[in-house]
Amino acid sequence: MGIRYSTPAPPTEPWPQYVDLDTTASMKEPIQAKVTGTIPRWVSGSLYRNGSGIFKMGQDRFPCLFDGYAVIHRWSIQDGSVTYMSTALDSELYKKAVKHNRLVGEGIGASFPDPCKTIFNSFFSYFMPYIDYDNSYISMFERGDKLFALAENTIVHEVDRKTLKSDRKRNVDKVLAVHSGTAHPHIDREGNMYYYGTNPNNLNKLYNFVKVPPAKKGEDQFANAEIVASLPSRWKLNIGYAHSFGMTENFFIHFEQPLALNVPRMLCMGLLGAGLESTLVNYTSEPIQIHVVNRHTGERVPIKYIAPHGFIFHFINCYEDSGFVVVDVVWNNSTSPIKDFYIDQLMNAQKHKFPLDTGFARFVLPLSVQGI
Repeated sequence: MGIRYSTPAPPTEPWPQYVDLDTTASMKEPIQAKVTGTIPRWVSGSLYRNGSGIFKMGQDRFPCLFDGYAVIHRWSIQDGSVTYMSTALDSELYKKAVKHNRLVGEGIGASFPDPCKTIFNSFFSYFMPYIDYDNSYISMFERGDKLFALAENTIVHEVDRKTLKSDRKRNVDKVLAVHSGTAHPHIDREGNMYYYGTNPNNLNKLYNFVKVPPAKKGEDQFANAEIVASLPSRWKLNIGYAHSFGMTENFFIHFEQPLALNVPRMLCMGLLGAGLESTLVNYTSEPIQIHVVNRHTGERVPIKYIAPHGFIFHFINCYEDSGFVVVDVVWNNSTSPIKDFYIDQLMNAQKHKFPLDTGFARFVLPLSVQGI
């Protein structure tokens, strides 16, 4: 008999439609969308989007906006008309949830164990969170003629453009010594993809930048991936949380933030039935440390850049100008932004029109301090 953890309390008010989807979110055929105005007939192509979309199964509910199972959307434009189609990504976690009519998997705000595992045969898996977590719910990424769904774990789904189903999945940590990834890679002019991953087994090389050259026909997309630069952690048992990273023509930019994942807590989160938020440590008196790393040599620019205490999820733009690296980000004054993305909290903020404690920030980083 499997372990069963208590589910979060049901919402006090009906959820908005965008978080109230169920298995009917998977459409068998595209539908004709209503077009307002005129789309030029020469515009042709498809727009794909990915995101957490199914938050409930049976009596269980995920409480946080970052928890839901992936739902992939496609808008196709042809001859001035638009069709729309969506489907739940057929990850192993989602298929198990449908089969047992209950949620399965670790989320940010809650943990729902695999009903197929007993307390004995799943004991060791509880000390390796996300080992089976294949809910790639954050982004879509095009690479050659392939389409990929990604999240912050190392499992990547290759998605069929027509059916929006997973053709196959691969685990990046089978190729590289990284145990978490990024949903926001970059592409350079030569077609190389750059990926970010952490390795808590080596704190001197905790934060890693990975180069993935273009694959040859029939070759695995990650077959020739290699780590080209690494950075140490400023803490012994904590990983600064990073959702994305910046890149210019010659440099990687990494923000080591004062909101960190505690490694011992992560190892026990499954056993305790806790979500990922329970593993976070907030160093309220510490600043952000910004690291600038040469993409070609892997060496860090020997300047210590310090930013105010705060938090970022996303980079907006990075570029080089006259001996400086300019970095634009979406800035949060609060270092507890995940609490703001619990669904009940979002509904309450919308209802009462609470302002968001966020904005834009620009950092201008000198590559040399001589003469400054």
